[in-house]
Parts: sequence; C-alpha cells; structure tokens
Amino acid sequence: MHMDNVRKLMELLKNYDINVWKHSIFVMKFSFEIMKKLDLHKKDVTNILIGSLLHDIGKLKICKEIINKPGKLDIDEWDEIKRHPTYGGSIINQYEINSEILPLILYHHERWDGKGYYGLAGKHIHFGARVIAIADSVEAMSSQRPYQNMKKTKEIFMELLNSRGSQFDPDLINQLFKIESNNQLIFSKNLVKEQGILEKLISVSRNFNSNIFYSEGY
Repeated sequence: MHMDNVRKLMELLKNYDINVWKHSIFVMKFSFEIMKKLDLHKKDVTNILIGSLLHDIGKLKICKEIINKPGKLDIDEWDEIKRHPTYGGSIINQYEINSEILPLILYHHERWDGKGYYGLAGKHIHFGARVIAIADSVEAMSSQRPYQNMKKTKEIFMELLNSRGSQFDPDLINQLFKIESNNQLIFSKNLVKEQGILEKLISVSRNFNSNIFYSEGY
C-alpha cells in the first residue's frame, strides 16, 4: 500500500474542500466502528479503512460551487456529482493505490435493490463498498446540511432498519443491531485530530484494536 500517496491525496482534498475532508475522516471512523462488530480478516479491514478514507476523492474533479451549493442541484449538476466515483477511480489509478481499493471507491453509492449509481445489486456489490455505504449514510444523517437537518440517534437507527433490503445490505444491518444493542459509538463525532491520522489508521488496521483509535481523542 502506497501510504505516502494516500497522504498526498488527503492533503489535496483538505486543501480543496475542508468539509469533504472532514466527512471522509468520519466515514473512515464509522466504517471502523461497523467492522468492530464483524469477523473480518485484517487485510479486509485495511482495505476498507483506506477505501472509506478515499471514497470521495473524485470530488477533487468537481467544481466547489456544485459541491457546496446550498440549494437543490439541477439535473446537470446532479449528473456531475454522480460521476465522482468514476473520477475517484481514475485518481487512485494515477496514484498507484492498491487496486483492491478500486471497487470500494467505484461502488460506495450502490444500493442493495440495484437503484444506485451503477445499478449493481445485492452481493454483486463489493462487500467493502456495502460497509462504506452504511458509514457514508450515517455520517450524512448525523451532520447538519443546508438541505437536511441533523437526525437524532434514534432517527438514524430507524432509517438504517427501515432501509434494510432496499438501500443497505440486510444481513449487515441485522448483524450490527444483533451484536450490539447500544450502537452509540457508531455516531460518535469526537474531535478527530489531523496530526498522525494516517499513522493511526495503519496501526488500527494492523492491530484491529479500538483502543488505538480512541487513544488521544480519535
């Protein structure tokens, strides 16, 4: 894994749009919380953490006026936004990021029912992309946006449960709620420090120990 290139890309994203950068950090954090409840190989953990961190990297190629538009997007603007997974795939190829990350970038907006960006459905969607899709939605629902009020924890729980089998992998959602009845940590938005975030990511993926992530306020 070319971690130096991951650092370069995240620095580019931060300089381009700080809000997209923050969103990406939290999606990585939420992906980690989800994976704590699953029995995954360490290699899969690493790939999903990197994929979640870079899932929106394609927005580097979308003008900021569209990304930060406070009102409703028109058809052309929405079509451009929907290209960001494709843009992201081309970017990580240029930066020689592990090819196993590619389907996570490309398919994080796919839906279980096949109504996502590319039309993939069910288990044809890469598992890691299914995890990131949940984390991405949780982060969006727990954020205040110009077009959407921040949802309360119970509302987010209900949205996830109600979207089983339509937007989200039903088995994944069922596992999350079966294994852990109190999912508060998934929605924790404690201050994420910038310094050393990628080094922490490497440590987490190698050790898969939640204490590493939460030490020092991560």
